[in-house]
Amino acid sequence: MPQPSSSLLKTIKERYQPLSASQHAHWSLRPFTDLGFAAGWDTVPLGMSEIQPAAAALPLMFERDGPMVRPVALLRLSRASGGPLSLIDGTGRLLSFYTPALLRLHPFALRPAPWTGPLSDPEARQAGGTRADSALLCLDPESPWLARDLSESSSAPGAERLFDLNGAPTPALTRIADFFDQFRPGYSRAAIAATALQRAGLLRRAEGIVPEGAKLLTVDRAALTQFCAGGEDAAGAESVEKAALVAAMAQKGALELAYAQITSLQRVPHLEKAHVAWQGEDAGLQHEREDVAAPNGSDSARRTVAIDSFMDAMASSYSRDRNDYFDDEGT
Repeated sequence: MPQPSSSLLKTIKERYQPLSASQHAHWSLRPFTDLGFAAGWDTVPLGMSEIQPAAAALPLMFERDGPMVRPVALLRLSRASGGPLSLIDGTGRLLSFYTPALLRLHPFALRPAPWTGPLSDPEARQAGGTRADSALLCLDPESPWLARDLSESSSAPGAERLFDLNGAPTPALTRIADFFDQFRPGYSRAAIAATALQRAGLLRRAEGIVPEGAKLLTVDRAALTQFCAGGEDAAGAESVEKAALVAAMAQKGALELAYAQITSLQRVPHLEKAHVAWQGEDAGLQHEREDVAAPNGSDSARRTVAIDSFMDAMASSYSRDRNDYFDDEGT
């Protein structure tokens, strides 16, 4: 039987809780060691600054998020034979040289305020919320990387509290919030660009590699070609209007996003071959993974096999994503 379709977007809506000093006063963040928590998800949404690196490593699609559409990376593929292919194995490893930011940021995410206004102006509602800064920082209460009380925190080596004894955010939580402050605008811009593609009629229902039951969208290549070249057959004012429309789409990043998604699909056969090789290596790597888990395992082995801890991954990606965002904004 096929597994029910799920995604990080759905999980955020159904399960995540707004971060609260009263509700999460004694909660702590455990050291982050694997991505097993995401094994049941088909997709993870992306910010604008990570579209290019994600497209080079993973197939991209588009997923509806209320009135908006968001670009997402596939974490599970459907195959004609051999059953579904999960890009996260039983040990929590991701078959990719790029890890999407919202996986690195687990168990935290943004949950924007609902938008009830007209659909005619995506920019005005900032991709699903009344304002970009209305989005709430949330956490997954079922995450294995959260300790929920003082006794559980004290028994988790390396755990960092989210709030101090006075209810103020700790340095660890402040770093997380700072990262989201930089990530949020690009996350909104990605949804604005994807929604512009959908509204222009440039997306269609995805099939083939999409997991069964997942209602995802992909770029309609014929429609995109016609859209970009349509002005050539027009004349006068119509030609100018068409050129202006194409330019507006390009300015939003919509065309860059469309071509990145098309290019990303070329990764599928490479991922299928890598998955076969990956399975063959599991037995040989088992002993090495056990050495890494040992207290006195070598630093080089840890770097080779184990996924960086949450805080290390966040710190290393913070500077890169922040620079990408400011470069894109021209500030």
